[in-house]
Amino acid sequence: MLTPGPVAAWLERHADGRAESVPETCARVALVSAGMRVTLQQWFEGIGRVDMVVEGRVVVECDGREYHSDDRAFSRDRWRDRRLLALGLPVMRFTYADAVFHPELLVQDVKRLLATRSVGPTDGC
Repeated sequence: MLTPGPVAAWLERHADGRAESVPETCARVALVSAGMRVTLQQWFEGIGRVDMVVEGRVVVECDGREYHSDDRAFSRDRWRDRRLLALGLPVMRFTYADAVFHPELLVQDVKRLLATRSVGPTDGC
């Protein structure tokens, strides 16, 4: 099924080849539009790649049911979250609906967390 015209045009203007999904694109666009610095697909040794790191201090993951709902994926996600938190990087996980239909709430949540974290791992820790 093809995406309707206006949505397809929006995606074409805002897509970044590093994003792996529409929710990642929506989240990134919303965060950048709110003035935040976003690094896509950042690699962490021993942990793997994350969807994005915001302001070098918070990991944002956009999770779809297809890849994150079985027991193995669910456990792996929690293991990664704990490893990232041990590095001083809290993980915020958002659903498809969060990123696509309510990006303003996603931005609000990330801003709130950032406000509690004045210094992070890439900012001098």
